[in-house]
Amino acid sequence: MCSSDLLFSVAEAGTSAMLRHYSRAQEEGADRFGARLVFETFGSAEGADKLFKLLRDLEGMPNWAYMLTTHPDPDRRIRAIRETVESLRKP
Repeated sequence: MCSSDLLFSVAEAGTSAMLRHYSRAQEEGADRFGARLVFETFGSAEGADKLFKLLRDLEGMPNWAYMLTTHPDPDRRIRAIRETVESLRKP
């Protein structure tokens, strides 16, 4: 491997990592927005986390593997949704 190939590989890995973070942040924001929208529409968002529990159980992917995907870890998404719902319940 020549130095330009190595430089390209490093740059590609860095760009990929930045895009994964951006995409994950967008998805987490969308999850929170969705939970808030459900709560405001129906007065409750109980069960909003069930979809992500189902997806987590169906995927069977180890938690460390989510470092390589554009999607946030389902457990992290479930926690964020629960936190959002809890914050909406408070007067």
